Amino acid sequence: MRMSASRRRAERGLSLLELLLVVALLGLLVGIGAQAFGTRSGASHGAELALQRLLQELRERSLREGVVIRVSCEGLARQVAQLGATKAAPGLECVAALPVRGDDAALAFFPDGSSSGGYVRYKHEPQSRVLRIDWLTGAMSWG
Repeated sequence: MRMSASRRRAERGLSLLELLLVVALLGLLVGIGAQAFGTRSGASHGAELALQRLLQELRERSLREGVVIRVSCEGLARQVAQLGATKAAPGLECVAALPVRGDDAALAFFPDGSSSGGYVRYKHEPQSRVLRIDWLTGAMSWG
């Protein structure tokens, strides 16, 4: 029994060229979507690095000099802006796990290497990132 030409084509499926074209279009769409949602600007990344470096320097200074170093959220924003990472002060929100002298917005580093703990949220539209500061070790990590 002979099949008609149109029925044989329907049973055969997609050709390799058609399949490659579909895969290429899907890859292009995924690439465009990743750029729209997953990237940070250079200025934003530079400010994040400057913020982390500044906090690490404050912790090291506390260890070296044997004194408690306190820093407010406003002071952090000013110092990050002065480092030249951003033209304007970044949007920062600070939360200390252990308030020092009743100041909830201040972070503190102690001479034994510990800290008040807490986090600093860096807001850069449309994203925000959180730098967590461990209270026991003073270690910092982005989350």
